[in-house]
Amino acid sequence: MVWNTTYQVLSLLIPLLTIPYVSRVLGTDGVGVYSYTYSIANYFVLFATLGMAQYGVREIAKCGNNRERRSKVFCSAWAAQVLVSLPIVCVYVLYIIAFSNRDYIASSFLWLFWVVSSSLDISWLYFGVEEFAVPTVRSVITKLVGTFIIFVFCRTSNDLWAYVLGISLPFFLNALMLFPFLNQYVDFIRCPWAEIKRHFVPNLRLFAPVIAISLYSSFDKILLGLVSGMNEAGLFEYSDKVARMPLAVVTALGTVMLPHMTESMSCSSNGKESESLLQSSFEIMQFISLGLAFGIVAVAKPIADIYFGPGFGKCSIVLPIVAIMIPIIAASNVLGVQYMLPKNMDKQYTKSVVFGAIANILLCCLLLKPYGSIGAGIATVLTELTVLFVQGCYVKKQLNLYCMVVSALPYVIIGVLMLFLVAIFSPVFITYLGYSWVYLLSLILFGAFIYLCFSVLYYKTVRFLVIGVVREQ
Repeated sequence: MVWNTTYQVLSLLIPLLTIPYVSRVLGTDGVGVYSYTYSIANYFVLFATLGMAQYGVREIAKCGNNRERRSKVFCSAWAAQVLVSLPIVCVYVLYIIAFSNRDYIASSFLWLFWVVSSSLDISWLYFGVEEFAVPTVRSVITKLVGTFIIFVFCRTSNDLWAYVLGISLPFFLNALMLFPFLNQYVDFIRCPWAEIKRHFVPNLRLFAPVIAISLYSSFDKILLGLVSGMNEAGLFEYSDKVARMPLAVVTALGTVMLPHMTESMSCSSNGKESESLLQSSFEIMQFISLGLAFGIVAVAKPIADIYFGPGFGKCSIVLPIVAIMIPIIAASNVLGVQYMLPKNMDKQYTKSVVFGAIANILLCCLLLKPYGSIGAGIATVLTELTVLFVQGCYVKKQLNLYCMVVSALPYVIIGVLMLFLVAIFSPVFITYLGYSWVYLLSLILFGAFIYLCFSVLYYKTVRFLVIGVVREQ
């Protein structure tokens, strides 16, 4: 948990440093081109990896401490991954040559590092054996290399290539750096074709939700760039990115919990331990995600004006909208990733995100052209809500959803209280600090202090009473 959280915190801090710099250097159009080309490359990466990020973790976790079985599963699963990914890499190169916009061709080629890394990515092995130190340390190193490239070489609006390279290259380097440590966990063995091909069908089952999720996390950005222009795409890109950055920390718990819940559910006879663990995970994730969501809403305007800089003023409207998705995705992570996948409810999980993808396509067609980035924000929130609703329908008989919802309500009340107090004291901060970086940081710290104080007060006084009454009912 500590190692994975460390990596996710770094994933949060580096964009926090690069976004205000890049937004001022590249502007909304440059950020829009980045978002557009990234989203297209992302589809090729998804098809190259299929559902291996989750399937691989689950299959390795099932092996326990049996090294021979783990080696057999790893070698056959990775062989299947390579067989799928290499043709996808070739197709991506053909796409660049034949269909890529001439103005964006350099950026598209630089994303090739990321696409190629999809065939080499074996991080799922390390996550499956709950060894988070190795991938974390290497990810830290490669992300720092990428950050160095961005700050040193991205100097003008013509240096979009440097920004793309700083994001794409670390994926490739990180994948390469995982191989020297393989012999500590597996042995390379020759696998028959029958053993390799058995991974395709279950992997494809998990790929369906992955590609469905990508439809509403990338498709909207591509369509927004096409129908509303790169300026609107740039506005939504950074609003969406700021809202999703905290999710990296929140979903770190989900990544850690997947192998643990898989093992727990396979060993536990009554399931009470697993349900208790799930309930605790849900409350922790809602505590964090609701605080982050209300915090972003509270400081949306200074984030747009001070943090993003000139040209991003409209983000003060888009950002509060997309922030609503943070607790929704956190809840969906608990029900989907932490419960449905370990319980082998792959079909139900797939259906939930397929419903979300369909909803997103319809909403994008209705909202993007007339409302631009604001419409994209609304579509994103309603899509995530659709996914959560469908997942809730599938697990309502197995889980006490009422208890989960009630456990989150106090943090909603505390979040509203924080929002109210920040709005009241904001003019006071401006009077003494001016409309500056110091003002923005002070307002964030003030809001966090209020939220934490009231949360601790609730936890120390009435929480156990509330949960006890709900469980009795």
